[in-house]
Amino acid sequence: TFLGGIGNIFTEIEEYFFELVKSEKQAEANKIVREFEDPLFAVFSKIGWHMALQEALNYTGLLQTSNRKPFAPISEDKAEAVHDVLDDIKTRWQNYDR
Repeated sequence: TFLGGIGNIFTEIEEYFFELVKSEKQAEANKIVREFEDPLFAVFSKIGWHMALQEALNYTGLLQTSNRKPFAPISEDKAEAVHDVLDDIKTRWQNYDR
């Protein structure tokens, strides 16, 4: 079991989730999905997975890349939505009681 989205950007959340699953703490693992993975998917699914993930990786400094034709660059409002959800997740994870 793993988190297919959040782990691309916040590996520490995925690692914590994995430890919860291994320890059979399913309720807490489900809470991680609801509080971190679901908000990310809500934003990424509206934008498009690959475009949103690429922007997220660029924004966090994990990967610097740009689009080539036929792919259009991300719009400012979509990039801002990605940044906002990442900043929110980062803050909530820093304050998360584990």
